[in-house]
Amino acid sequence: MFSRAHGAISNVGFVSVLLTGLTTVIMLVLPKEPQFPTAEDLTIVYDYSIIYRSLLIACCALFLLIGLLVYLTNYIMEPVYAKQIRKIRT
Repeated sequence: MFSRAHGAISNVGFVSVLLTGLTTVIMLVLPKEPQFPTAEDLTIVYDYSIIYRSLLIACCALFLLIGLLVYLTNYIMEPVYAKQIRKIRT
């Protein structure tokens, strides 16, 4: 895992989580429609893309939680290696 690496590559997990969060915030903040609708746009328009956006955000959140769970279990539960058994002289 990258958590045991030395140098700049040890921060890859943190940077990927940060970029995922930043991408999610940008997707929520960006406007989805023009500010001034035309006369034709004033009719009733159903926004079906909200389903896809909500699904995308839910998937991002799910994979973020899975990634954090895997990262924390590997960080907390570091492997304990057995000491080498000495050879018996015959």
